[in-house]
Amino acid sequence: MLPQFTFTNGANIGTFLHKLLEIILSYKKEERDTFEKLCALIHNAMVYDYYHVISSTRGEDPVALVCSWMNEVLNTPLPYKGVCLNELENTDSLKELDYFIPVNNFNENVFNEICEEFFEDIKACYSDIAVLERIKIPRVKFDEFEGFIKGSIDLVARFKNEKGIEQYYLIDYKSNNLGSSLKDYSKENTIISFIEHKYYVQVLLYTLALHRFLSVARKDYDYDKDIGSVMYLFLRGMDSKNKNYEGIFNIRPRFSLIEKLSNHIASQKELKNA
Repeated sequence: MLPQFTFTNGANIGTFLHKLLEIILSYKKEERDTFEKLCALIHNAMVYDYYHVISSTRGEDPVALVCSWMNEVLNTPLPYKGVCLNELENTDSLKELDYFIPVNNFNENVFNEICEEFFEDIKACYSDIAVLERIKIPRVKFDEFEGFIKGSIDLVARFKNEKGIEQYYLIDYKSNNLGSSLKDYSKENTIISFIEHKYYVQVLLYTLALHRFLSVARKDYDYDKDIGSVMYLFLRGMDSKNKNYEGIFNIRPRFSLIEKLSNHIASQKELKNA
């Protein structure tokens, strides 16, 4: 059995894995470019296993299993030119980026219309996944409100494209258990999980947060030039030998949709200054 399938489900393992990846990617690339170096970092990070999820796992050495699992995650080719997380320098990423989005008006009906538009884009992008034509996205329910939307983005990675232009990618880690073998993490299964858990809501808000952040941080910022895509990494389904991006959901929201969402929730002050 592969190491990732020996661990239990639940929020606690997810919390630990998020913290572990945050720590690992905070080190310079040369400090984690071999399996031995990676294992040393993970052994030191076991202090963050607050809930003893890893240390209380029975059977084979659980820390060794985590090391093997993280080695697969860090060396699995990503949809961006086949690069992997382990090739990312620590200075080219932001880990656990918190955001606060001011909201003047957040209406349930309008937001669901935006979500439905986004789902149509997903279906167009993954037209080879026939099951999407039979799926209807769950409606997002909430009371209209003003204030702030708070969240945290697991990883913002900066890669250079084939023209040498820097682009920013949003990366989210998911420890969802879709099955006990790699074949259970097919593109179809990961997309179905993505829809069932309403992760499209996260994608829209994360992208809006990064868009607003970069529009302030970079003088020459342009969405179409600077924003790469959003990748959802289903950690249990990542395999360094897989070149077909199984276990990874990748999508790039179009600018007009993010702009529509931004204008909908914008404060009156923002609208006047636009």
